[in-house]
Amino acid sequence: MARMRWLLFLVAMGGCQALFRLDPLREPDGAVQPADLGIDMPLDAPGCSVFLPRVDYPAMSLPASLVIFDVNGDTRPDVVLGSAGSRAVQAFKNTGTSFEAQGAYSTTVAPTTIASGQFTSDINPDLVIADGTAAIQLLPAQGSFSFATGNMYAMTTPSALAVGDYNGDGHDDVVATDSSQNQVRAWSGMNDGTLASTDVAVIGSNPGRIVATSLDGDAKADFAIADTGSQQYTTVLGNQFQPTSGSLLDVPADVAAAALDTAGSVDLVFALPAAGRLETVFDGGTGGTKMSLTPGQSPELLALADFDKDGMDDVVFYDGTGPAIVEMRGNGDGTFGDGSAASERVIALPAHAVAIGAADFNNDQRPDVAVALAGTMPRLAIFSACP
Repeated sequence: MARMRWLLFLVAMGGCQALFRLDPLREPDGAVQPADLGIDMPLDAPGCSVFLPRVDYPAMSLPASLVIFDVNGDTRPDVVLGSAGSRAVQAFKNTGTSFEAQGAYSTTVAPTTIASGQFTSDINPDLVIADGTAAIQLLPAQGSFSFATGNMYAMTTPSALAVGDYNGDGHDDVVATDSSQNQVRAWSGMNDGTLASTDVAVIGSNPGRIVATSLDGDAKADFAIADTGSQQYTTVLGNQFQPTSGSLLDVPADVAAAALDTAGSVDLVFALPAAGRLETVFDGGTGGTKMSLTPGQSPELLALADFDKDGMDDVVFYDGTGPAIVEMRGNGDGTFGDGSAASERVIALPAHAVAIGAADFNNDQRPDVAVALAGTMPRLAIFSACP
């Protein structure tokens, strides 16, 4: 059976005993450069509350998307950035203590959104990208950190992608939102490096970010979508591919999924930037809702993970007004923080973030954060969790 995937997008700041020795040389904004890292001994980091100081790796122009997965089969999660400015994908190999930039691979379309999946019969994970204006494209893996230019599939305005086995045939499929057509479209993976268009549903208004998850407990992937043109969201169950909409307090910018309370079913969290809130919709849309205030912030990108290892998922989001990343502790009931600025941990960023994700990069059993930063110095920024 194909593995069900969804991407988590997060952020924050931290302390205790660090994985890396940090030499005093830093950029003017305080970031530590890869050349300044020693990896031969730990170092106490007094006052670290969530993440250690960020470490930057230069990236290609206009990064627009990010995906985290094990590219080369060494069990370590690597990072791949989609560069809209260079029309290429750029891989960063995780060595366990740092990242090493690998080759850049040209794409036909500009990768404004990116996801990973198994679309061929070999063991190497592949990539799928979309340009937001005309098409999606498969990039089959060709060995360690190498991708080929694959087939293209026309769409009007593919705004976001998710990967999961929505039809239960054991192969990964691609589900994409089409913002101008108010549609969500499914492309079945044929396990030979090709896709076949199989289902389409009319949904919401200007559908944007999408997450793959399991909302009804069966083996087929389901999907939750932030309708960025209205105050609503849409869920699509894989076994029916029929949309169901629900109301939100304000227009959502992003969506993430996790089981957040004792019920154990998957809940949905939406970032509401204009309202300065996070809204949790329980039980995949069949339960009630709860609000979490984000005082003075505008949450745009978010992800869920248990940063403080207390058994409850926390949230990290990108605050577009900062720019900054903000971490809030989960309360175990679907809410985060207590509505005060004191319950937030805020880290200023030197540029705007375009994508954010979380994974345990150094095998210390704590989630770390990767952020794609745009601007005049495009970079991959890594925030390692406090030990």
